[in-house]
Amino acid sequence: MNYTEDYAITLAEKVLKDIGYWGEDYEEPTVRFDAGEYIVIGKDTWLVSFPYAAEDYGRDVDGHSNALRHVTIFDSDGIATSISYRNGHVELGYNIEEDIYFIADRRP
Repeated sequence: MNYTEDYAITLAEKVLKDIGYWGEDYEEPTVRFDAGEYIVIGKDTWLVSFPYAAEDYGRDVDGHSNALRHVTIFDSDGIATSISYRNGHVELGYNIEEDIYFIADRRP
């Protein structure tokens, strides 16, 4: 592991703010490190998941929102690559000089 859970959370928040997806309704994030077995086969990956919009999508049995935004970060370089969310996916670009993320592709 090259990066930490705290780094992953901080970066994920920055990414969501950079592309205008940050909202006041986000709940406490969860973080998962995957050693290349499930998220991206063969790549060590951080997955930071932010529950949001519980009032619109309801809550699960543990009280967390049913809607999540997942930020994927490769552990090899510490750069976020994509965001997945209810009915959508965003591929990210990163401007190294300006230290800012942008939407490279969005579906739908």
